[in-house]
Amino acid sequence: DMADEYGTLEEAARQFCEDADRGERKTVADEWQRFLAQTKGQPLAVINKILTEKLGSSCRLQSDDVDKISRAFQGLPPE
Repeated sequence: DMADEYGTLEEAARQFCEDADRGERKTVADEWQRFLAQTKGQPLAVINKILTEKLGSSCRLQSDDVDKISRAFQGLPPE
C-alpha cells in the first residue's frame, strides 16, 4: 500500500511528518535513529532482512533511502 499511496519511502516519511503531531514525530524519529545505530555498518541486504523478516515490513530500502528518510525526519528538504 505504501508504494501505491506515497510512491517512495521518503515521501511516506515526509507525509507522516506532516500528519503527525510533534510527540509522534519525535517518537518515530528517535526509533529510526535507534534502528540506524543498531544496524550501523551492516550491509543493506542484512538491514533489509531485519526489516522484512524480523520486523515484518514489506518495504526494502534502496542505497539512498536511509539518508532520504533521515532527512525527512529532521525536517530537511530533499537533495
